[in-house]
Amino acid sequence: MRKTGRRVLTWTSAAALVAVHAAGCGSSDSGSGGNAGGGSDASCWPTDPRCKLPNGAGFECLALYDNGVGDHGTYRMRQLQVLKPPLLAGPFLQNTVVSFAITLNQPECLQQGKGTFSWLFDVDWAAGVVKTGGGHVTDKPFEGYCWIDQDVSGFHVQPVDVALTVGQEGNYRTFSTSQPIPIMNVPIFLDATETNTVLLPLHQVELLDGRVSPDNNCIGSWDGDGLSVDNNCIPDKTIGQTMPWLNGAKLAGFITAEEAEAVWIPEMNQSLCVALSGDGNKYGEKDTARGDGTGLKCKRDVNGRIAATEKADWCASTNAACNPCPKDSVCDSAADSFRLEGMFAASAAKIKDSCP
Repeated sequence: MRKTGRRVLTWTSAAALVAVHAAGCGSSDSGSGGNAGGGSDASCWPTDPRCKLPNGAGFECLALYDNGVGDHGTYRMRQLQVLKPPLLAGPFLQNTVVSFAITLNQPECLQQGKGTFSWLFDVDWAAGVVKTGGGHVTDKPFEGYCWIDQDVSGFHVQPVDVALTVGQEGNYRTFSTSQPIPIMNVPIFLDATETNTVLLPLHQVELLDGRVSPDNNCIGSWDGDGLSVDNNCIPDKTIGQTMPWLNGAKLAGFITAEEAEAVWIPEMNQSLCVALSGDGNKYGEKDTARGDGTGLKCKRDVNGRIAATEKADWCASTNAACNPCPKDSVCDSAADSFRLEGMFAASAAKIKDSCP
């Protein structure tokens, strides 16, 4: 049974939520895409006209564009739920960095984020090919997105093409990558000017177990039926909810410790390497060259190897799980990377043919 007690929120004010729900939440004519758990006439499907395309297409995932039923689709990730590594999956980076950046700034549609992190997909279903990569920040998401093709935080970011295995499961199209993407640098912009960034230097990226809605607009959906107005339309952890969207695909890859050391997380005043270790006191040391000079970079052992690889679980050379090298030892093959696993939801979004 759903719990109905209201809870204190830390990411927005109570007054703002009252205004949002007065304008954008109520009974809905959709009802699709959610799990069981209602019990009230009010639902967490936004009713503001600005939240729905004129023809209602893709409403289950609050689509920004109508792909139409056919062999082409363009999408923007709406949720990225990190499962591994543990630190990225933890509440601080998941909620404060990843989720807040990927969620659009559309309070009338129950979306209260910054919209500064866009991961895009352009799919030719007939040919079995997807182009995927990061998108520039825009304050007009319904007008479309532009690919990033430039250096960001010392890494080159550009869209990449990869073959897909496409199938059918009932009315749903299914997809997985046919082979991993060797290198894919994904920037999480933290502000509208694209000045502050947390970059994910990913290797051997796979998209797995994807399902696309019959109208070709949704990979996963907004959990409008499963969320509760009594809990301000946010996940209720007391009944096991963790995310506001129902995921429609999985992804996997890995991040090397050396490249993670080159990525700075301004919110944490430490390198991504230190963050992945989960123990700055043990594996971090003062970094006077970055941040405010008091942040942490990863320590190295007597052999010059990053000490935090004691916590690593993946070998870049074999793209497989492996064991770490004992402290101060020399190993021919040992864990030097951190496995990334996650799930995501995406909705149709226009990707512009030409951009400034």
